[in-house]
Amino acid sequence: MTAIQRGGSRGRGLAVVLMCLSASASMAQRVDKPLDVGGDRPWALGVPRDEQQAAQALFFEGNERLRESVFVEASRNYRRALRHWNHPAIHYNLALALMNLDQPIEVHKHLKAAMGHGPEPLDAGRYEHARSYNALLEKQLAWVDVRCDQEGAVVTLNGQALFTAPGRYQALIRPGMHSIVAFKDGYLPTEKRQPLLPGEKAELHLELFTEDEVIRYRRRWSAWIPWTVLGVGVV
Repeated sequence: MTAIQRGGSRGRGLAVVLMCLSASASMAQRVDKPLDVGGDRPWALGVPRDEQQAAQALFFEGNERLRESVFVEASRNYRRALRHWNHPAIHYNLALALMNLDQPIEVHKHLKAAMGHGPEPLDAGRYEHARSYNALLEKQLAWVDVRCDQEGAVVTLNGQALFTAPGRYQALIRPGMHSIVAFKDGYLPTEKRQPLLPGEKAELHLELFTEDEVIRYRRRWSAWIPWTVLGVGVV
C-alpha cells in the first residue's frame, strides 16, 4: 500500500472518528445555564455588562438551534456571541455544533479555548469531555511546523496564504496530500508536496534560490560526479 493510499484510508478513519464525536456530542450535555453575567470570574474581567448580556442572549438562541439540531444556525449564533464575550461555555457549545459540520480543526480550536480557564466555567464532566475529544482529534489530524527565513517571501498552504517571511506557522491540519509553497520576485518558487498521515508531525523549512544560484549549484554538481565515480572505481 502506498503512502497516499494509507493517507486515504486514514482519512476515512478521521471521518469515522468525527461521526463518533458527533454521536457523542448528543450525550455531552451542552451548557444551558446562564453565563454568570456581572460576575467577577477571570473570563469576565474587562467585559462590560451590556456586552455580557448581548452575548448571553445570542448564547441562548444558539442553544435553541442546537437543541433543534440546526447546527449551522447554532454555530452562527455562538460565533456572534463570542464577538461580545470570549466565554468558555460559548466555545464549548460552538464545538458541539461544529462536530456535526465536519470541521475538526475548528472543533479542536474551540474545545481548547473552552478549557482555557480550567473546569470551573464548564464543570468537571464537560471539561473531561473536551479534553478527551481533543486528545482523540490530535491522533487523527496531522501537525505542521512551517518556517521560512527569506525576507519578503510569501508562504502558502494549498493555495492559501500563511505568512510573509520571515515567519513560522504551526497548526493542526487534515491528513492527506498538501502543497506548501514559498515564492518571491527574483527567486525560483520552492514547493514541498507530501502526504501527511494522522498523528504525523512534519517540520518544513523552505529556502529560496535565484536562478543563477541554481545554475552554479548544478555546474558544481556536474563537475563533481566524474571524480566521485572515478574515486569509487579505484582499487
